[in-house]
Amino acid sequence: VLTTENRDVWANTRTRLMNDPLNRESLHRVESALFGVSLPDALAKDSDAVMAECALGNGEHTWFDKSFTMIAFPDGKSGFCAEHTSADAPVQSRMCDDMKAFMAEDDKHDVD
Repeated sequence: VLTTENRDVWANTRTRLMNDPLNRESLHRVESALFGVSLPDALAKDSDAVMAECALGNGEHTWFDKSFTMIAFPDGKSGFCAEHTSADAPVQSRMCDDMKAFMAEDDKHDVD
């Protein structure tokens, strides 16, 4: 929810949160992580719902200040929310290409 806020509101909220030792430690852990992992409670009913949830979500389970957040739904469907800037997007694109190539080597996975 915080990272979907107006940047000034988010900055002021972050400053207030940093006054509490537990909040400061929690924010440090999230902000220093290489990427986010999100485990939403709701099921995505189909591929379109998975894509919509991964791209935008409802703002409650994705930390948008990370280059990417892996999202795994309770039924095993998954995806990720990635930074869309010209500097970060090629990294995510390459990661997807590599994952698809890796899965294609194993006949048990459907890569489409």
